[in-house]
Amino acid sequence: MKSARTSARMGLETVFHAEGSSTAEFEALTIRSFLQANGIAAIVVGDSVLPNMPFEVKVPSDQARWARKLISERPAPSQPS
Repeated sequence: MKSARTSARMGLETVFHAEGSSTAEFEALTIRSFLQANGIAAIVVGDSVLPNMPFEVKVPSDQARWARKLISERPAPSQPS
């Protein structure tokens, strides 16, 4: 996973943030996969060793607006019956 300092130098913007919880890493990985499936390069910033810390998804600054739009319009995950 990338560090925050490295992502700032690379011109990355945070498009998703999940506070540390038992599902934060899974949520961030799901968002990253969703963005990548839509042609947007994305990385997850966080630490699996410290799951109580937040996880973020970052994308190149020039794709941030499109990524946020996709995230806001994505279908809700289906719930098991």
